[in-house]
Amino acid sequence: AAQRGAARRVAARAAMVTLRDGAAGLSPDAALEHVSWAAAVDPVAAVEALAAPPPSSLASLAPADALAALQRAELSEAQRDDVAWRYLEHVVRDTAAGAESETYHTELALCAARAALNARDAPEGTEAGAALLSHLATSRLLCVPQVLRAVAGTRLYRARVVLHGRMGDHLAALRILAITLRDAEAAERYCQQAGGDEAYLQLLGLYLDPKGAQAGEANADGSSAAPLEPDYEAAADLLASRGASLDPRDVLEALPSAMPLAAAMAPLGRMLQDRATRCRQAQVARSLARADNLAAAYARLGELDRRVTVTDDKVCATCGARLGTRLFGLLPSGAVACYACLRQRGEPVSEPTSSGAGRASGQL
Repeated sequence: AAQRGAARRVAARAAMVTLRDGAAGLSPDAALEHVSWAAAVDPVAAVEALAAPPPSSLASLAPADALAALQRAELSEAQRDDVAWRYLEHVVRDTAAGAESETYHTELALCAARAALNARDAPEGTEAGAALLSHLATSRLLCVPQVLRAVAGTRLYRARVVLHGRMGDHLAALRILAITLRDAEAAERYCQQAGGDEAYLQLLGLYLDPKGAQAGEANADGSSAAPLEPDYEAAADLLASRGASLDPRDVLEALPSAMPLAAAMAPLGRMLQDRATRCRQAQVARSLARADNLAAAYARLGELDRRVTVTDDKVCATCGARLGTRLFGLLPSGAVACYACLRQRGEPVSEPTSSGAGRASGQL
């Protein structure tokens, strides 16, 4: 039996190579029948042949027809799901028809999800699970509600987090990360990506009042979820890292009345201490800015009070014209220029002063 099985696999691979190279001269219907037969013997060889790029003769087959041929193969349901997602990944990634098709994008996610769930342990650690997560993160055409309904209540926790996030249901995503998976770091990363303080407040609420957050949810190991007690330590850690950006009133409203005073003092003390530090820093910054403004105003007064004396042969530092009776002013560098050049340069000047005979003085 083992020898017959090996011989059939060799024959299936040879048939796929022949079809791929276009030497068989078969009609599309006959080629699809051979694909269906080969998939029942060696699914991997069949998918590899169908995914071969032109000039492969199989590349001209319609994706829907090729997928139907794979599904007709004498395979178990688990094998059908596995071969389907592998072929659909090629269709979505490498063909124009699949790249712009919502149907193929959605079907790829559904088949990959079913194939991952066929694994007994860690479905998201399988090849299908990894492909599913990658597809959910990058595809903008799949029908998110349809896929979410298909994976609801399953062990595809990370996939559900991505889908809930794409639906804008951040609370449901945080519930899985913080309560089901108990992954505080991933929950905080999710809040950072979701943006805004609302996600952090929702996470804080889950830590402080997790009762009911696990409704219909199982633990990550598949066991029934036991009622959880408030995780005050996780709440304190969250406030220590993000309390500075949260509104104290929102935090106080989130604190449950049953929270022990000793447990509440730690997060509130850190938050109030940080608020006081920020207030002092703002006061110091305002004082420094006020001092800078005063120094600049004093320097400006000194510059405005500067005087210059010109003689009859004094010329403009910009255009070289003799000042004579022209209006003039003083440049910041100390050079004298006629009023027309000052205007062209855009220099700020006080009321212009005209030069007189012999010696005259002007003010910037």
